[in-house]
Amino acid sequence: MLLARERALATVRAELGTPRPSRPNEGTLQVAVDVTPTAAPGADRSNDLTVGLERLLERCLRESRCVDQESLCVVADEKVWQLRLHVELLDLGGNACDAAALAALAALCHFRRPHVSVTGGEVRLCPADEAEPVPLAVLHKPVLVTFAFFGDGQHFVADPTEIEERASEGLLTVGMNSYREICTLHLTGKLLLSKQQVLECTELAAARARSLTSQLRRALTADEAERTALHPFPGLARVELERMATAAASVRLSGAVRGPALTAEQISEMEKEVDEKLSVFRHKDMAAAAEIGQGGASQWGPPSEDEEGDQDEMWPRTAETPAKTAPTASDSDSEGEQTVLHPEDLEPHAEPGTGKGLRCPMPVR
Repeated sequence: MLLARERALATVRAELGTPRPSRPNEGTLQVAVDVTPTAAPGADRSNDLTVGLERLLERCLRESRCVDQESLCVVADEKVWQLRLHVELLDLGGNACDAAALAALAALCHFRRPHVSVTGGEVRLCPADEAEPVPLAVLHKPVLVTFAFFGDGQHFVADPTEIEERASEGLLTVGMNSYREICTLHLTGKLLLSKQQVLECTELAAARARSLTSQLRRALTADEAERTALHPFPGLARVELERMATAAASVRLSGAVRGPALTAEQISEMEKEVDEKLSVFRHKDMAAAAEIGQGGASQWGPPSEDEEGDQDEMWPRTAETPAKTAPTASDSDSEGEQTVLHPEDLEPHAEPGTGKGLRCPMPVR
């Protein structure tokens, strides 16, 4: 994270551990701050700086409930996620607390913990190629804004440099999120501020917090878009892709099969089952066949007694579908009446359950 002249690097690590007895259903968040030896002259003697920054970040991030610690619970009283936030100051150019807080917030928003499966009280960490990592539940995004005061508090500047910090009479650090909620206030130096001065600083800090969180959101969105462009299925497990492919194949086979991943043998069995179901409608001895569309010569012929019995089993007669017999020349001459159905007399859109539908044009006795 580069903020003006300050550079900071933040990393987050997560491991499973036992919860605290006072909060058995909440995870933990620990903050550690280090200063690299090459950050500034005399940086190896900046113990007071690191201790102060650790306490300030804990108040800004942990005590403000930035991360939902209850979502870090895996098994109550047994297993929770323990987060370790490590911030390294790479270049001390002034206003170290603001850069450290922004880097820590970006690391928390960008971090993904492994997926956990609990079976029979046994906790198992799923690798990244099996289950997609889970982001942290960040409830709000607090940032720190520092003001340096001069001339008995009559003048102040925001984002002071290292020289301005040393020449100032006092520093006021305001922790605020984009919802205009004050998360922490920290005042150093021999300085007394009035209520009006504090309110003025908080108003400026609110505008600064909205600007910083907006820039952070855009940076995270751009990073996510870049990862998605490199990998069409970012974080999607290989097993999940196989399950999607087999489920799609199952839908193509049966039209309504949706479920877990299927093996090649299961798909082959489904194909056989579908063929058996379709073979019921492909009776090899059916002499009656109708062609819908281009039309053609009538192929209805007199069925034999065995075929008539088979057809009665396949197509049971109802009150709306009386038995049909093939017309003969004597019947046609005796009745002297024949009805022909035209295409406009057909009912292509019959209502379900009415027994009506497309009927093949045939003589009616």
